[in-house]
Amino acid sequence: MKKGLLDFDFRSLVLVFIAFIGNGQIMGVDVVLLLLPLAVILQLRDRWVIQANSVLPMFIVILILTLTIVRAPAVGIPYFESYALWPIKALFLMLLLTFGRDLDWPLGNMIALSLICVLLIAVGEVQDGRLISVFGPNMLYRIFGLLLFLSAMQYFEKQVGSRILFVGFAAFSITASLLTGSTGALLVIAAILFIVSLRISKLLSFMVIGASLYWIMTSGIMSGTFTVGVNAPTTLTRLIYKSTTVMVSDRFLGWIDIARSPFSLIGYAHSDFSNIWTYGFEYPHNLFVELYGFYGLPGLALVLIIAVAITRSIALALQGDIIAMTFLVLTIGSMLSGDLSDNYGVVGLACGLLLRSAHSRSPKFLDGH
Repeated sequence: MKKGLLDFDFRSLVLVFIAFIGNGQIMGVDVVLLLLPLAVILQLRDRWVIQANSVLPMFIVILILTLTIVRAPAVGIPYFESYALWPIKALFLMLLLTFGRDLDWPLGNMIALSLICVLLIAVGEVQDGRLISVFGPNMLYRIFGLLLFLSAMQYFEKQVGSRILFVGFAAFSITASLLTGSTGALLVIAAILFIVSLRISKLLSFMVIGASLYWIMTSGIMSGTFTVGVNAPTTLTRLIYKSTTVMVSDRFLGWIDIARSPFSLIGYAHSDFSNIWTYGFEYPHNLFVELYGFYGLPGLALVLIIAVAITRSIALALQGDIIAMTFLVLTIGSMLSGDLSDNYGVVGLACGLLLRSAHSRSPKFLDGH
């Protein structure tokens, strides 16, 4: 059934928002817990289906997430009392995606997302060269990055006349991403450009990679010789600083310490690594390291699921799959910042990508004609 130009899919917007919202709270109440009943109500309007060959894998995934639900309180996170909610939210997100239809993203959703981004900028302020709003810069660039990804992929699906709108969305999202001053924003933009160029031509994608590698090597970033003026954009200066100091940073050294620890079947407690935590580095800031260090065997199983989902999501994103695009943007961010109370969406989306009953591979954007 064809839909109108400005039709709106509220269910898809709510599920994407649940994946992005992280550990946000209103008056001490987790926002995602407030949204889950609404998501269930919206889901009940559709037919719930699960294919027979997906029952066993779903049971295994539910078992793994149940083990993490039991384990999460024992990790003993000292800086956020609601940390242990993350596997519950990941489980519900996975179930909502697995049993429901694929997500649609009509123009009404695009406009709503762009308005949300505009509001985030309007109520925010720049501190030390970085945009801070309702969310910190490391969450903001993920939202802006999703707008860029959706705009770029919808550009190919729309008629020539309406493509100007999506070029405008893309230009705005790139500008907003750079305002955050996050190096992760550059990685998200680079990944999206690669996938877009891959859709146009494999040769073009290789040219993009080659040009990027040439710039990195000849500019001297890898050797620490690249210098910029004092008025250079914050994103660029942070990228250069982190690139030239990565091997001696607390974050990198912490990852090495956790990875070198003897493997624990049930995982370590946060206090077991008390010798590596410093101001600004109170947790791994990397989803894979956190799952390995704190959750043992169930954590490794989730790492494997996420890795498989990454390999599959690129092809799905090329076909306009909203879940795949959301997953890729969040996964890049989860490698650089946040803990599982922020990044549970990666786990839920990865499981949903591999288990969802709807196997349609047609583009999920809705044309207005």
